[in-house]
Amino acid sequence: MGPSHAARPELATRLLVLPPPHDRRDRTPIPADVVWVGRYWITLQEVTPRPGFSSCRTWRMDSRTQDDGTGMYAARYVTPEQHAADQQAAAVDAYLKQAGIRLLDASAWRSAEGRITLANLMRAHEGLPPL
Repeated sequence: MGPSHAARPELATRLLVLPPPHDRRDRTPIPADVVWVGRYWITLQEVTPRPGFSSCRTWRMDSRTQDDGTGMYAARYVTPEQHAADQQAAAVDAYLKQAGIRLLDASAWRSAEGRITLANLMRAHEGLPPL
């Protein structure tokens, strides 16, 4: 069976490409469409070109590892939902750290859901909106 030129049902058609951490430029996620899905490779294309550029960037990545095969950079892709969850987790961890909360490995609050619940309980007590 050959590669499919349509996205598989389990894949989103719009993903976010996250620039590599060492990229000193803007780290804003880049909306990209899935334009081709093969057995192992997925090709993504930037939705709109960057300011000052006439064409959209494309990324060809191994869908199992998100590696582009060149070893040049570590861009990765996520769904918008995954990105929102990652942003929430980072905000929760920063809030707990700023509050001086350090959770032990055996703590019931250590899970992602537990940290979110704890942070939001503390914020509710302080009259702040939930994260």
